[in-house]
Amino acid sequence: SVYNPQYNAGGADGLIDGIRGPIDWRKGNWQGYQATDFEAVLDLGSSQSIKRVEIGFLQDLRSWILMPKAVRIEVYDEQMKLLKSVRQSIKVDDVNEGSFIEDIRFGLNVKAARFVKVIAENYGNLPPGHPGAGNPAFIFTDEIIVE
Repeated sequence: SVYNPQYNAGGADGLIDGIRGPIDWRKGNWQGYQATDFEAVLDLGSSQSIKRVEIGFLQDLRSWILMPKAVRIEVYDEQMKLLKSVRQSIKVDDVNEGSFIEDIRFGLNVKAARFVKVIAENYGNLPPGHPGAGNPAFIFTDEIIVE
């Protein structure tokens, strides 16, 4: 996915650089995606065993940043054959205005995987009652961890 240039987490490798974005997203290190789902594919370089995948998200409702509705992880072998697909729905709190970070974790236990695809479903338009109601929300994500 193409991130908003204002929210780039340091560039193309910002999601795998080992630097976690802070709760104050204005300091940087978050990639922001507006009006679109987030999708990234990691090439591990060779077949490896994967125990888990974790990805961090930030929510700051007043700033139009909401958690994704769901996150899906797909794991592929060297030939791009799907080995495993798991999806986790997220109950998005679209009322409380506080900021928070949530790490979404997936236990996988897959042997001989080469590619990991992460897909996060955008919330959509901001809810009624929000000052920006009807406008598209952002997804802010940082640090994909594959173990």
